[in-house]
Amino acid sequence: MPGRDIIVMGASAGGVETYKELVRNLPERLGASLFLVIHLSWGRSYLPEILSKAGRLSATHATDGESIRYDH
Repeated sequence: MPGRDIIVMGASAGGVETYKELVRNLPERLGASLFLVIHLSWGRSYLPEILSKAGRLSATHATDGESIRYDH
């Protein structure tokens, strides 16, 4: 989709399985940046590790000042 290169989704803690299914079906070259946000009430999030194993794209926690990268 021309001019549309950022995708943002949000979910509660129950959305992990849906996110896994989503990334499992994405191509290695998405041509966009994907931001997946999940609400947790406690503890450390292992979402990047879970999503990196489920799909072809690399997933990490966002850090302040980090550049936006495609296919990530």
